[in-house]
Amino acid sequence: MLLTLIAPLLFAASAAESPTPQLVVENCKFGETFAFSPAECTIDVRNAGDKRVRIARILPSNATDSISPSNASLAAGESVKLKVQVQPDLAVGLTNRMFLLDTGETKQVPTYAYAQGFVGSVLDDPRPSVNFGDIVLSGPLPTREVVLSSREAGDLRATGIVEAPEFIDAAIGKDGRTVRVAYKASAPWGARSADRIVVSLSSPQQTKTAITISANIIGAIAPEKEPFDLGVVRTDADRDYFIPLKNPSGKPFRSGSVKLEGFKGGKADLVDCAPAQAGCKRIRITGGKGVGFGPLEAMATVELPEHKQYLPIRLTATALPPGVDPAPEPEETLTDEQKRLMADPKARGANDIREILKAKVRETNAPPPAGRGPLLKWSVANEEAVYGYVIYRGDSEAGPFVRISKETIPAGTFEAGYANAYQWRDTSAVVGQTYWYSIGLINKDGTKDSLTGPQRVVAK
Repeated sequence: MLLTLIAPLLFAASAAESPTPQLVVENCKFGETFAFSPAECTIDVRNAGDKRVRIARILPSNATDSISPSNASLAAGESVKLKVQVQPDLAVGLTNRMFLLDTGETKQVPTYAYAQGFVGSVLDDPRPSVNFGDIVLSGPLPTREVVLSSREAGDLRATGIVEAPEFIDAAIGKDGRTVRVAYKASAPWGARSADRIVVSLSSPQQTKTAITISANIIGAIAPEKEPFDLGVVRTDADRDYFIPLKNPSGKPFRSGSVKLEGFKGGKADLVDCAPAQAGCKRIRITGGKGVGFGPLEAMATVELPEHKQYLPIRLTATALPPGVDPAPEPEETLTDEQKRLMADPKARGANDIREILKAKVRETNAPPPAGRGPLLKWSVANEEAVYGYVIYRGDSEAGPFVRISKETIPAGTFEAGYANAYQWRDTSAVVGQTYWYSIGLINKDGTKDSLTGPQRVVAK
């Protein structure tokens, strides 16, 4: 069985190092771990200078990570081993966890050390989330469901709610896979983008996951839009910009302080609407002079004491000098065929196969894996964003499919115009049994895709 397909391009990033000349750092690799599962490795640091170096503090960039010892004093030529423990939480994908080696020497370039590895997930969707959109607290409060599925662990179950904000109801359904979520009437007003609940899982590889929840909570007082667009902010002088706040019932409301963030040099207060309206006030933002050129994102937070709320309002604008008009919207450049391929994954896949056949397959010189059982072969081009491959097996075309490759099959070296060849043998197959195989890929950002559909094989 020979499969030739293309993998999608995604983003990958790497961290640069800026060492202090006297300290030589050998970064460590913790290999593969799973979300919410700690990993460990050891960083070596050597004093390559001719004088003693005192490292006053060794600080992790992520507060949940730890390193020991947390300081050191190294004579010339002396080394120290730093034991690192990484707590990846939900940070799936290739990761570089950074540590600052603070020598207290302000004139020297800072020294950084890194713990590097890959954080995977047993879930098909490694970052489960739900977006409620607008929720009007005076109306019916909606409920949303998130289904946690896994081909890594076919019997995976959610076993409990570990953490949840007090203003969110969360419960696990009878099937052990569905998590029901709803905001309470006590939810803070305004845009919510970082709320989450933590759910315990039955998998020994990954004992927890987090579901990110977002919504725009509309209370008794609200802006006309969220986020609110101020339009064009001119940078030559301070001007007034207004954001109406209204109570739909028409009742007057008391307001307290207004906090403005992200609008350099700007000031904010509350004034009456013009013309005056019952239950209406305006946030007045005065500023613009000295604001940098380009897109502007800011936040205004209004105190509403009688409702015991602080209402955050996201602000957007385009900062331009006088006489400069905003850039026009770009013209549509996609052809009808490109739109069709973007809207239809099946059609897009067929088109990719034709393109990939032009690639030169870089055959592996390695012998086939030892043993008996179905030998799967495939080749893939355009792997720049691919971390590796996994094999799933089912007893029928409809599944269910469960991962049978214990280790991730690492992606080969990327080179434009070439496809890498792979082979893997299922030594656990029973002779004469019919199986269906599917090859999945794991991207460097931790997301997962199917490289192939189910393929029928009779074990020999």
